[in-house]
Amino acid sequence: MKKTTISFLILVIIGVLCFTACSNNKETQIPKKQLITYYPIERYKDIPKEYKDTTKTYMDLYHVSFGEKMPKGKEIDYSDLSEPEKDEFIAHTLMLQKMGFNTQRNIKIIEPKNRRKLIVQTSFGKMKSNDGRDESITDLNVLDVLPTFPGCNENDRKCFIDGVHNVFFKYYDKKIENKLGLPKGQLTMILNFTVSNEGHIVYAFGNAPKKELLSELERVMILLPKMKPAELNGEKVAVKYSIPITVLVD
Repeated sequence: MKKTTISFLILVIIGVLCFTACSNNKETQIPKKQLITYYPIERYKDIPKEYKDTTKTYMDLYHVSFGEKMPKGKEIDYSDLSEPEKDEFIAHTLMLQKMGFNTQRNIKIIEPKNRRKLIVQTSFGKMKSNDGRDESITDLNVLDVLPTFPGCNENDRKCFIDGVHNVFFKYYDKKIENKLGLPKGQLTMILNFTVSNEGHIVYAFGNAPKKELLSELERVMILLPKMKPAELNGEKVAVKYSIPITVLVD
């Protein structure tokens, strides 16, 4: 009986070790770059062969025109991507934002079955002029309804700020501080962004002492969720924010 119990415990320990090893292997597995595929294939058949045969990426691109259906597969979150995939997604998103496209509405991540992950651009079209490109409000006191962070009550300023802070510290890569050799102590940076009249985060830029930190602030701000837009005199309006963020450099 005693031998049976010991044998059973040994089998359990071996099983746990195998599971842990497999899980760790899965977490650390990094995808390899492959030649990019543009979907739908029939629409992009005229892309020069020499370009397609030299472009390697971690994910493929899928462009959905108006009226078309999304590609089949599971929609996944940015946090589900590996580190190199995250870098690729952010690079693509930043490029579109600088071109004046509303990236939060346009970009999704789809994981099809037995195929590479897809960066899916779901719509085209420049942003409207009243979404913060030309006119936006900076004085919150004049608003009838403030921009509302998901899960917050209407006009709850503290909840809005807390929500922005939570997203920042969830995605902020603290390792960058050591890479830059920043002096120890408190470091305050500024997040500048506009909540458009559709609730999207647009025109995000940061104030920080290093270029690499500015890129990191932009990367994180793109990941802020869609908000409920502000209202003034019965109309939805764009609102500019400047929010200080303090990090402790160890």
